[in-house]
Amino acid sequence: MTPAASFEKRPRIRVLEFKFLGPTDFKGARVKITDRRFKRSVTLPFNYEFTDAGAVAWAYLADEGWPLVAMNTAPDVLICAWDGCPHMLGSAS
Repeated sequence: MTPAASFEKRPRIRVLEFKFLGPTDFKGARVKITDRRFKRSVTLPFNYEFTDAGAVAWAYLADEGWPLVAMNTAPDVLICAWDGCPHMLGSAS
């Protein structure tokens, strides 16, 4: 079992993926956060006050009351484990 998979089996842990979505002809740059356990996601406009997608996602989740436990980075994807979150992400996608 991979470390990410073992987090998904624990009841109070969430593994969240953060991805940068580049601008298109119709939409500006965005950041997508996906909760792998519940297959729910939220897409945010990229905030240029931050340096990368991870910082945008971190700030959003901190504002929403999600306590950070750990974070690992990989190219174009950040995986975070969260414990005791008071709610889940927005609508399913």
